[in-house]
Amino acid sequence: MRSELKTSKVVKAQGGGVRGVAEGQGGARKTGLSIGLDVGGTKIAGVVMRRDGHVVAACKVKTGAVFGREFVVNRMLHCLRFLAREVESKALQDEVAGVGIGIPGVVPWKGALGEVPNIPSFSGFDVRRRFLSLGRVVVGNDADCFTLAEARLGVARGVQNVLGVTWGTGVGGGLVIGGNLLRARSGVVGEIGHVVLDPSWPLRSGLGVRGSVESIAGGKFMLKRYAALAGRRTRKRDKRVFERVDALWERGGAGGRKVVLTAVDALGRVLGGLASVLGLDLIVVGGSVSDLPVISELEARVRSYAHPSARKVRVVRSRLGGLAGALGAALLLFEHEEAVQREDAKVTSGSS
Repeated sequence: MRSELKTSKVVKAQGGGVRGVAEGQGGARKTGLSIGLDVGGTKIAGVVMRRDGHVVAACKVKTGAVFGREFVVNRMLHCLRFLAREVESKALQDEVAGVGIGIPGVVPWKGALGEVPNIPSFSGFDVRRRFLSLGRVVVGNDADCFTLAEARLGVARGVQNVLGVTWGTGVGGGLVIGGNLLRARSGVVGEIGHVVLDPSWPLRSGLGVRGSVESIAGGKFMLKRYAALAGRRTRKRDKRVFERVDALWERGGAGGRKVVLTAVDALGRVLGGLASVLGLDLIVVGGSVSDLPVISELEARVRSYAHPSARKVRVVRSRLGGLAGALGAALLLFEHEEAVQREDAKVTSGSS
């Protein structure tokens, strides 16, 4: 970044890097902008967002996870520099609260990340500490960020009990219960892809779990399953069927559709159970696989597996599209800032 973002800790570039200037006196105060990064195994999406949800700037870059941790970190910084230039070009007067980062893996409250299957080099990486020079940094699970965005800005706005499902390469989940995002100290909450349905299933998930929801319904695993069933002759006729889930549905014939509907049934089983356990009002589904015309069928499966009194639960597709995770990461930063302000107010009132 060649410029400064107006922030409590100024974000600016020096020789291609990013560093922070120490925060001024007076503690946290409400600021108008937040930066959100959604770091996925394939792409990184970023936004600068106002507190009311208005997107000021956005960017997308390829992650390049196969090239290792430092390459991915540099791609994140590249996106941040682009966003900073966009903010400068608009001559905005709002201050930036900091950066929220969504990661597709286990994100404990403190310390290093847990398992990050789609970006293996990030497993055990303290990403928050690495980016602290930017100012205030909050890190969350990508499915949590997706769910928070839908609950605050999207189709689930105003709904009390919501399950967000990220259905793409893998399967993840986030929960808003009683209007609040549910988080766990360990970072393990809403991990619906890890639920085991069939221990005899031939495939293992990214964490090595045989017969989990992800190993049956994750896009990558659906393609593997179809490849095992179809054989080489089919591969020669239409290579795309083995590379894209949408092609699998459209051109994979009866075998391709059977693989997809098996995935829908597996996902419906676990979601129906969760609807019964948690009293869900709404299930929001996003991710590349959710673009297939199977959401109505998924809702039917969920209701068929749910407790009779829980069968009013609705299953809908995300309205926020590919930026949902980045929007949620930005919201995570805002909500963290507000929590800090509430704690400061308690301390102040207690000492007076």
